[in-house]
Amino acid sequence: MSNIEHRITNVECRSKDVIPAHERRPFLPFDIRHSLFDVRYSMSGRPFAPLPLCYTAPSQETRLLSMLVLGLSLGLGAGVSPGPMLVLVIRSSLERGFRAGLRVALAPLASDAPIVLICLLVVSRLPASFLATLAVLGGLFVVYLGAETALKARHAKTPGQEPAPDSGDFFRAVTANLLNPHPWLFWATVGAPLIVEAWLRNPAEAAAFAVGFYGFLVGSKIGIAWLIAQSRGRLTGGWYRVILMLCGVLLAVVGIILLYGALHS
Repeated sequence: MSNIEHRITNVECRSKDVIPAHERRPFLPFDIRHSLFDVRYSMSGRPFAPLPLCYTAPSQETRLLSMLVLGLSLGLGAGVSPGPMLVLVIRSSLERGFRAGLRVALAPLASDAPIVLICLLVVSRLPASFLATLAVLGGLFVVYLGAETALKARHAKTPGQEPAPDSGDFFRAVTANLLNPHPWLFWATVGAPLIVEAWLRNPAEAAAFAVGFYGFLVGSKIGIAWLIAQSRGRLTGGWYRVILMLCGVLLAVVGIILLYGALHS
């Protein structure tokens, strides 16, 4: 025989809980029976010695905890990663305090709803140019926000002297997130498949992933907003304007990166 072939020549259930042949399923994650299998492979028609493998099906509680931890991990990574939303949280917290930063941190709860629905329902049917076009629009908008922040920084008032918080922070953050291709890419390639797979197994698993993801995505940004707001009162006028200027430059750089990626994809 010229080619090496691995074949399962015999599968025997060694446990007391014998599974009928018509109920046996492939060895897939989260679908393994409580059994001890005797798997024999053949190479050139000669069987190896028996290879005992013991698979234990995870309990429902284990699956729920796994999806929750996965959501927490992805949410924390998305929450603290550099990007338009993080810079907007810092900017708003510096300019108008914790409440303004809190509104920006909560923006993904509103802006992600249509993103998730579209990715779950129709993203696979959209043309390939959709994300590229979105990236161009998002890059231009983020560059605009950066330029606006840098220009305002030149004449920014010392912390504590500003007027009442501006409700426009929330809507600017929602717009920036909707035009940011990263949430679309995440939900189209990672989030939506995970949610669908978990929902088919158990809707509670999908809910655990969503709660964990947005709990840490929003929670990490709220924590950053609080830290920035607590330190803003200790900043002098000069340092305050310098930090705002850096936030504006960083926003503009992020926007340019988005534009570059869209135009060269």
